[in-house]
Amino acid sequence: MSQPIADIYTKLYKLPFAVVRNCPEVSLLSLEIKSEETPYIIYQGALNKGRGLEALIIAMKDIPIHLKIAGTGDIENELKKLIEIHKLSHKIFFLGVLQPDKLKGITQNAFVGYNSMEKLGLSYYYSLSNKFFDYIQAHVPVITNGFPAYKAINDTYKCCYLSEAQPTKISNAINMLLNNKNAYKELKDNTIIAAKELNWNKEKINLIKIYEKIVS
Repeated sequence: MSQPIADIYTKLYKLPFAVVRNCPEVSLLSLEIKSEETPYIIYQGALNKGRGLEALIIAMKDIPIHLKIAGTGDIENELKKLIEIHKLSHKIFFLGVLQPDKLKGITQNAFVGYNSMEKLGLSYYYSLSNKFFDYIQAHVPVITNGFPAYKAINDTYKCCYLSEAQPTKISNAINMLLNNKNAYKELKDNTIIAAKELNWNKEKINLIKIYEKIVS
C-alpha cells in the first residue's frame, strides 16, 4: 500500500490506515558490477496491460542497449509479436520466471530498472510496486513515472528519472542517462543512500508498532 491509498481509505472509512511498504531485505549479494558487452535495461514483474511494456518495446528502436524482461503474464505473446513486428528480437530478451538470487544478480548489473506505468485507474496511479524497491536495493537507477507515491520518494532521494510511459519520452530518458555520465552517477549514488532506508529492516519497525497498538 502507498500513502495516497491509505489517505483515501482513511477518508472513506473514517479510520486511520497505516502504511507498511513491501520493501526487500538488504541485499547480501555483492554489488560489484560485472562487465557485459552491452548494457541493458531490466524489467521484472508481471507482463500485464498497463505496465508500460508496449511503449518500452517501441522505445527500444531508438535505444542502443539491450532490454531483459524477467517474468511472465497474460500479454507475453502480444509483446513477443510486437517485438517481431519492430524487428527487435536481437536486443530484447525474455528471461521467464527466475529464482530470487538469480534475479537479484541480473538486476544489480542492469543500467536502469523500468517501472513506468499507464494510468489505467486509481490502483495504478496510486501504486507503489515491489520492483521499484528491488531496483533501488540493487543500486540501479529507476525509470518511473511521476505518479504520487514514486514522485514523493524521488523528491526525497533523487534516485529516479521520471518519464511517462510513452516511447519517445522513454527513449529520451534512457539516452540522456547513457550520454550524461554525471547525471547517471548522481542517480546511482543516490540509490545507495535510498537503499539504506528503503528496506525491510527499516520498514518492519512500522509493522511492529502497529502490532503493539493492537495488543496494548
